[in-house]
Amino acid sequence: MYIVAKIADHSIVKVTGVYYDKPPSENILLDNIVKEFGGATGDYAVLNVDDKSTDALQISKNWSFTLIWSGDTITGIDFTAETAKKWIEFFNTSDQSTIEANDREAILLGANVLLDDGLTIDNTFNDFVDVPITTPSTSTFMRFYFVKGKSSKSFKTDIYGQWTLPSNSDRFNNFRVKNQLTFNSIIN
Repeated sequence: MYIVAKIADHSIVKVTGVYYDKPPSENILLDNIVKEFGGATGDYAVLNVDDKSTDALQISKNWSFTLIWSGDTITGIDFTAETAKKWIEFFNTSDQSTIEANDREAILLGANVLLDDGLTIDNTFNDFVDVPITTPSTSTFMRFYFVKGKSSKSFKTDIYGQWTLPSNSDRFNNFRVKNQLTFNSIIN
């Protein structure tokens, strides 16, 4: 995996994927970058990231990162932008994970916003979060209102099938996802 950035403003112009065969040389890579973005090969810096490294895995999972520079050379990767994100967790406070799709029976859902340690509830978080969910027929959002980092809501529906929240198991908005919650609605 290569990361290519402009030396002038340190902006990232290209992050290649993991190479399963032999990766191209840096010279070939830079020639292709110049063809695509212009300038000269000397305008760019390249960081070679070991394809089997934790850094490559985290980048492949779309973790937020910044580059560490020493002069005109990229010397490393800093994942603070990702690891400083708050976590969000979901849970079912009901005794059931299946309800009738009759728009009367409900599941009680809960959610907590956690600090970046992934354990401590952020009792300063007082806001709403639109959580992307997968419904039996489409994708949409479910709004959770948080007071002191905690939220609960009653969910009922007349649509049968499986529901998953959040729809992305890694992150959404500016949150890292602690877990996904799946529940079902059935016709009786």
